[in-house]
Amino acid sequence: MTLYTNTEFPTLTTWMEPFSSERPSSKEIQDETQNELEKKELPGTVPTWPSILASPSKLSPTLQLIKNLEAYQYKPEDERWPGAEWPNEKAFEDAYIFIQHLDLTSIPIPIIALADDGEVNFLWKYDPVHVDLGFYGTDTYSYFACHKDGRESIGENVPASEGLLPEIIQFFLE
Repeated sequence: MTLYTNTEFPTLTTWMEPFSSERPSSKEIQDETQNELEKKELPGTVPTWPSILASPSKLSPTLQLIKNLEAYQYKPEDERWPGAEWPNEKAFEDAYIFIQHLDLTSIPIPIIALADDGEVNFLWKYDPVHVDLGFYGTDTYSYFACHKDGRESIGENVPASEGLLPEIIQFFLE
């Protein structure tokens, strides 16, 4: 599996393997994450998986988001809150696609949460910007964004594969 981080997205010259909508298993993500961290450790030391979980700041922002999303997606049914509609698998898949197209070098990491109506939600609440974005499993997302200077942007049916719209990214840069 190829994860594109730090805006290194496939181009005609760097494309190495076709995108697959199949999600890797938690074990595959765990192994990949551990391999990434071992490269950053001092020679002779091998981190254990509990130590990785205890220090998520060592993970790339993209892997942090994937881990946060997986924690919700694979939450056992008996641990889910009663009365809430759980997001469908397609909503989670749309969120994974969005993450792979998210430029986390220009913007902060969002908070991932689930809404009671089956939405996978991404929230940025950083002065001076507020962005609320949601996936329902339609290959698209809807959003509300505002800047403390009064500018607002509202939209829906934005393809998840487009990542965050440039007009919203601009809110963070000003």
